[in-house]
Amino acid sequence: MRRDAVSRFLILNHEILPAEKTDIFDRIKNAAVYEVVKVVKGLPLFFEEHMERMRNSGHASGIALRKEDREILDEISTLVEQNQCLETNAKLVCARVGEEEVFLTYFIATEDPGPQGLSRGVHTILLRAERK
Repeated sequence: MRRDAVSRFLILNHEILPAEKTDIFDRIKNAAVYEVVKVVKGLPLFFEEHMERMRNSGHASGIALRKEDREILDEISTLVEQNQCLETNAKLVCARVGEEEVFLTYFIATEDPGPQGLSRGVHTILLRAERK
């Protein structure tokens, strides 16, 4: 899995770890489900919708998401505090590493459209697809 954590700390299975000292990204080789949640003023936006989508994806992929929403919210809050970052994107990853299920919470780079993108708009496409 790509190492895309940009903050100093991440949370792996309830444990706060320095992002650069973990090998978990190298160990995730099989299927994983993830969601990216925008964090504004330290609060995750549309959290319930993201969690519903993540749980549905996990169910469809055979990856059980065993954490409660409250635990995940607490982890995002902990990372906001530990990383001193109020405006960011939180990535939530649930995967199997061997026989172990892992859950990662960490921050990734934001990609805002900038002033020109806001005034002119950004290129988008339509995709017709159905998940099997």
